[in-house]
Amino acid sequence: MSKLLIPKNKTSLFINMINALDKRHSDACISVFIDSDNSRMLLIGGAPDQYGQIEIPLEKGHGLKKAEFSIPFDFFMCMKEQQQEFNTLPIQHIFEINYKNGKYINIEYCLLLRDDTKIDDSIHFPMFRFELDAAHKNHIQYQVANTQRAYHELNKRSIVDIINSTNALIPYDFVEFRKNEKEIRFQKNGEVTTKLLQDNIDLPHTLPLTEAASQTLKNLYTNSETGSIAFSLEGELLTFKTDQYTQSVSLEGIDQFHRKITQNKTLILEFASNLYDFKQLNKMILKETSVRSLNTAMLLFDNNRLFSCMLPGRREFIREVGVKHLHHHDALLFSYSPRALKEMRLRIFTKGSEIRITLSQNQNGELKLNFFDNPEDISPFDSLTLVSEQSLLVAYLKLKNEYLNTYDNRYILQPSPQGELDLFMEETNSAFQSKSDTDEVISTLQQETLIANGFDAIDEFPFEQDKHNKQSVDEINTSDDLETVDEYGREKS
Repeated sequence: MSKLLIPKNKTSLFINMINALDKRHSDACISVFIDSDNSRMLLIGGAPDQYGQIEIPLEKGHGLKKAEFSIPFDFFMCMKEQQQEFNTLPIQHIFEINYKNGKYINIEYCLLLRDDTKIDDSIHFPMFRFELDAAHKNHIQYQVANTQRAYHELNKRSIVDIINSTNALIPYDFVEFRKNEKEIRFQKNGEVTTKLLQDNIDLPHTLPLTEAASQTLKNLYTNSETGSIAFSLEGELLTFKTDQYTQSVSLEGIDQFHRKITQNKTLILEFASNLYDFKQLNKMILKETSVRSLNTAMLLFDNNRLFSCMLPGRREFIREVGVKHLHHHDALLFSYSPRALKEMRLRIFTKGSEIRITLSQNQNGELKLNFFDNPEDISPFDSLTLVSEQSLLVAYLKLKNEYLNTYDNRYILQPSPQGELDLFMEETNSAFQSKSDTDEVISTLQQETLIANGFDAIDEFPFEQDKHNKQSVDEINTSDDLETVDEYGREKS
């Protein structure tokens, strides 16, 4: 026979898994997956559709063979009876499993007694042996699914803040924490309420919880060796994962909770945008030291268009934001925090990749610009708080009109190389034409001056060398000879 050990650091998780079994269901068992090649063992079990998975490293020389089987519910009930009767040590659990014909066939519980236990002929230890079954098909599927989930990491500080916040709400049905938001939404007795936290909780993704899910998070954090926990959200199934443990929790009813949140909001408008212009102007504002400390900028909706703008005293900022499917003619002005926008992890691209965006107002009058991963999503992945600034609308409409009316003055198109060449040739030809006209005017003036001084009109300027003068021709022709004679006419040696 071989020994199957549940170590001390996994005992609490193992007991929780046993306590979660529901004998009314066929999966009221714990499936064991022994991976002797990689020296590890997996235990999977718990309530239907809310399974847990414990990973246990196998010690050197464990002697276990690669196998899959399940331990029935009744075996664990008998084990508890023995533990209570003989006051066994709770530090670990030891089982004897018998291998025959290529598989493990049965299991027994081995009592771990205290060192001061008196053993004599008056004590009769019972033997109870249970046959093993095949690993449950649901547990096999769960094991495979755990290798394919997309997880989001939670840091220690966030986990502690979440646990403290949820403890203060007990009892509750649901609570939802959203990325970069101080406001949380929770449901008690079917009523949805909001609450403002003192600080933002650093989250990579929206995290909804029930009381049971919050307790699971607390237990995992307490038992985790690293303190690091990740979570995966798939519809109504929330799964937590630590270094060696995985636990799923049902969020049945979460869709109704989200609908109530939506019903408590008034949808003002919606549109699609990649928000590139919005983010770019925000960067410019945050680089301006004189206005950065104000941490306030504006969004102006007018005539189916959107503008990001700011009027901080002697400076003016405005840029139109590219949008699609915006159908709202009335002018609306809202302020927002540029630093809050900068901290948001939005996927922004220069072209395409538009996301669905809504502007909503809750029953308390709070305004949110909501960003959705998919058009059909009920809950946004992130939101930006807005404040109505209608009292400043006139000044910003004036800024917008000036921006649009002078838009063409804001850029100059650089001529192409061919365009520059054409311009040069045109200017050159114009210059040559101007010189010809000027020469003609000068020649006419010279003629008039000569006549006025008693000379006859001539075709050429009187002091210009006659091109047909023989002496000039002879001088030109002998100019090369002068190079070979000295000043006395003698040939140079």
